[in-house]
Amino acid sequence: GGGTLPTAQYTFVDSQTFISADALQQGDGGQVIVWADNTTGFFGNISATGGVDGGNGGFVEVSGKDNLRFDGAVNLSATNGVLGTLLLDPENILIVDDPTLAIHDSEIQESGIPGDATADIDGDGVPDETFTISRTALEGLTGNIILEATNDITIAPGLSLTFSNDGSAGSIAFYADKDGVDGGAFSMDTTQSITTSGRNLEIYGSSITTGAIDTSITFSGNPSGGSVQLLSEGLVLVQGTIQTHGGDLTINGASIDTKDINTANHCDCLEDEGGMVTLIASENDVLVSTIQSGYLGINIQAARYFRATGTFEPSIAQLPSPFSSVSLDESEELITFFRNQGFSENEINNLISQ
Repeated sequence: GGGTLPTAQYTFVDSQTFISADALQQGDGGQVIVWADNTTGFFGNISATGGVDGGNGGFVEVSGKDNLRFDGAVNLSATNGVLGTLLLDPENILIVDDPTLAIHDSEIQESGIPGDATADIDGDGVPDETFTISRTALEGLTGNIILEATNDITIAPGLSLTFSNDGSAGSIAFYADKDGVDGGAFSMDTTQSITTSGRNLEIYGSSITTGAIDTSITFSGNPSGGSVQLLSEGLVLVQGTIQTHGGDLTINGASIDTKDINTANHCDCLEDEGGMVTLIASENDVLVSTIQSGYLGINIQAARYFRATGTFEPSIAQLPSPFSSVSLDESEELITFFRNQGFSENEINNLISQ
């Protein structure tokens, strides 16, 4: 904290602790900050819910300047309002599959806090200032979830994430390199996936490497999906299908290399109101396999080359093989590309301006 408010070097919240900042009948949930200048261990419960008759969920931050251990529960629900937000922001974040490997979930025992103990996650002999969390703990969080790291966010090899959604769960955001100094990557095993079950997903990092991403969901027979934003000043590499069932997709990086993209809603309607696809490479190329979108269209901008290895299929029209088609604005006019053909910067700019 700032100002004259005293701060602790170590903060420990055990599993028997319950912190409440709930609104009662009317009003927003309150704000709860659990902080330490060195290490925070949180194993308890926090509730900051909106009022029964109206009001939004509150804001909860659980932070340790150097180290954070989190294996608790947070309730940010709102019966008649908007979900609240949970922020976790250590220096590095490592997400693992086996709870017994999530060393920071149990490193602080209820008998006390063990000094400056940290873990050597990468095996280089140097203790890392890293928040390690099990997949189960992460997937079980609701509200708007923000995982924010000064440096890297890493999902362990062989691990996929599948978030649940009962129809009221909030968005999910991973922000690496939050200070903008010395870089910070978001990375995961490219053979694995992130499934949000209709929740919006945002990932930011100095570089981004992911496997498949699926934000689709079906309620009462009606398909829908969350939006996806992948934002980086470096390479954005997606080695799996991106599927949103109507959610918008935005990828913005120095260069983009992705596989199949499908934002179509697949609804039983005259026009597929699928999500908009926006791909912007500020310094280099846009490489993509295939794109299927709704009538809102596809916007592609590349500093150097755009290259497609498959077909583009806005649902308002279909062109026969071997052509690929892409709509560069919201009109129904289609521009045709030959498959596997690259375009220069001037050619791309000319196409976009049409």
